[in-house]
Amino acid sequence: MQRTTLLWSVSVICLLLLVPAVAPAQEISITTDPEGCVECWTNRDDVRFLALYSSGWLDNELITIDEWKDGQHVYKCPSCGGAIDGVFNHPLWRDFPCSAGDQVLGDWRFRLTGDTSGRVGEVSILVAEDCTVVEEELVPEPGTILLMGSGLMGLAGCGALHWRVKK
Repeated sequence: MQRTTLLWSVSVICLLLLVPAVAPAQEISITTDPEGCVECWTNRDDVRFLALYSSGWLDNELITIDEWKDGQHVYKCPSCGGAIDGVFNHPLWRDFPCSAGDQVLGDWRFRLTGDTSGRVGEVSILVAEDCTVVEEELVPEPGTILLMGSGLMGLAGCGALHWRVKK
């Protein structure tokens, strides 16, 4: 009887460890247009715009945007727009002047923070001369790896306890 109770207790703990870490990551949804990469040729003077679409905010919440280029913080826009019915969209949000050359090329990361709720969403985009030539490396975030590892360890522990109970 005690082993069965212990097995169920471990199973519940494993489930509780997985659920809270997954839920916050799904609250804010952010997409960009174009997705992943903006092409910007150094011999042209036109400007490419980045459109930003996000949802999951509180109604009428003001959004603060921070920008990083190649890991260096470059700009902060405090309360730069409001969410309407939980959605914050800016169709012509960030321009990348191609005439600036190498100053705009690189990895850009944008963090959106709700001024009221404190919810955070992040999106990254690459500005390159030719997006088809650049190969992006997808590296899992450390938190994702930790979550997956702890979940697998919990499942292994549950399986070991279940195997012992059957003996």
